[in-house]
Amino acid sequence: MKTRYDSKTTDYHFKEGDLVWMYNPKRWRGLSSKLQQNWEAPCTVVKKLNDVVYRVQRSPNAKPKVIHINWLAPYRATDHSPKSSTQSPDLSPTENFWEMLERHIQKQSPVP
Repeated sequence: MKTRYDSKTTDYHFKEGDLVWMYNPKRWRGLSSKLQQNWEAPCTVVKKLNDVVYRVQRSPNAKPKVIHINWLAPYRATDHSPKSSTQSPDLSPTENFWEMLERHIQKQSPVP
């Protein structure tokens, strides 16, 4: 039994000041649970109370919460800026739709 339980547990270890995702399943009436956000981020680890329990604070003015490690996940900042490899080579970032459409029409040759 214990080996099955341990296979689903996390191996994360956080230090004070680390940013983490905190699982907080709030339910709102009128919105499907599938569409609700269950994870809050970024939260800061205030203190490690023991091996599996942490004190976490959402903002400097918020009340700290005591959370089990299974309800925490490491926070990794993501860069959502457009990459040059994902952009079309024909389209510069400053070009608007109408300029692109005009260039496209000019490229097409008339049908003989």
